[in-house]
Amino acid sequence: MMISKEIDAARTGISKSTLMTPCSRKAFYAETVRDAEGRRLRFPMPEKVLFGTAVDYAHARLVWARLSGETQPDLLDVTGTAVALALQQAASEPIDEAVFSLQVHTALRKLTGELPNRTKAVRGEFAADVEPDGFAGTPIERIPLEGLTIQGDNGRSLHWEDVVGTPDYDGPGVIDVKTSSRSYSPSRFWTKPEMPVYALLHTAEHGGELPAFLAYHVYVRVTKPYWQWLERPCPPEYVTLGQMHAAHWRAAMEQRDPALFGVALDYCAECPYRAPLPEFGHPGCAIGQAVVSLGSEEAA
Repeated sequence: MMISKEIDAARTGISKSTLMTPCSRKAFYAETVRDAEGRRLRFPMPEKVLFGTAVDYAHARLVWARLSGETQPDLLDVTGTAVALALQQAASEPIDEAVFSLQVHTALRKLTGELPNRTKAVRGEFAADVEPDGFAGTPIERIPLEGLTIQGDNGRSLHWEDVVGTPDYDGPGVIDVKTSSRSYSPSRFWTKPEMPVYALLHTAEHGGELPAFLAYHVYVRVTKPYWQWLERPCPPEYVTLGQMHAAHWRAAMEQRDPALFGVALDYCAECPYRAPLPEFGHPGCAIGQAVVSLGSEEAA
């Protein structure tokens, strides 16, 4: 049976998702403004997020088949299930389901080798290109199956003290699946909290053993989309960095004061916590309201 990709909306602790939120003030509200059952609130999401949800599920379904020794499932069936699961969540913008489905299907065809992953023009024709590191297999064959678990530890999130996170794959190394409008740079491994936190969690869950590697498997949504594999070794500095990220967030959260959390002003217009949510005891974000008000006056 396929492992569920659902994250428990009622879980508590310092989550990787919280640390990765571009606006710290929004992350604070996401942790502290909850419904009567203690669950994080859910809001309509943009197309790019829902696309990532669909590809994430489909990627795991195909890897699960390989792990289980199954014949590769029909890609149209996997696409249909992935799209249906993703679009269960409300969208914040119109989505053409036919185009959305076609793009998810294309991602899977490239993942499994039905379509060439990277192509280049050769005397006016297109020919398969070799991956930058010389890898000759299909993108899905990048995923090492030995010792692999899906969605953290096969559905169980990884923990260290009050820190919690759920990488797409764990095992000898940590692998996270992404979709992006641009390719990833190696600096993402250390300039974002994600991989340091995953390194910390993996090491805690594996008796102090560092991950053999850290990797991103990224579907780059450009005119000619492709799968990018970015892998790095995991020296102990990643664990140290993960601990420092957690310590910073823990110290701020103990004060329970939103004023201690910075605001990414570019995100105010779309922030679901900008306006008051009285049914959840949320007064709204005064900074976000001021930014949007000033922008509206300028536009007028």
